Amino acid sequence: MPFATDVLNGQRDFSQTGVDGRGEILGSPNNASVLRDELSILEYNDALRQGVLSLRTFAQTPLSAYVEILRDLESFPPSEESDELGRLAPSQYGLETARSILFRMLELGAKIPKPKEISVDRDGAVRVLWETEDRAMELVCPYAQNQRPYVFFSDDLEHRIGYELSKILLHRLLSWLNGAATDFPK
Repeated sequence: MPFATDVLNGQRDFSQTGVDGRGEILGSPNNASVLRDELSILEYNDALRQGVLSLRTFAQTPLSAYVEILRDLESFPPSEESDELGRLAPSQYGLETARSILFRMLELGAKIPKPKEISVDRDGAVRVLWETEDRAMELVCPYAQNQRPYVFFSDDLEHRIGYELSKILLHRLLSWLNGAATDFPK
């Protein structure tokens, strides 16, 4: 992966992204997305340098699914607008919470599958849904700061909601969703 190597060595040329030497965006909104993606990767590489993650983990992690999800989240600009059916967009809190939990999932080194759907419900909550043949997992990040994010997960026989989104639970859920674990997560 030459891109990751370039970033780790500090040799990435940001002039291609429309950013000057001080890190200011000079180009179009599309350049902002590119910059955010690169900054996310830089945060990940800082974790590598600090020993929180290993290069072995980095090589096995599907960074592209993570970046695709972040890009999809960017298509929902935060807003307080609503109509008779409910909120039209998520809050900044909901988006930041989703990004934070997704980054926690990336740190685990477990496979993050491509979601079936990323949406905003009528309450303004960000929802990321993953499905396999017989398993489903949905991350829900509410609009309001006084509400906790949670994961709803189910199979053909059971369903459960997890509010404590620790790395242990997230790892257990991803392993189960990917089929590496057969027992329903408790």
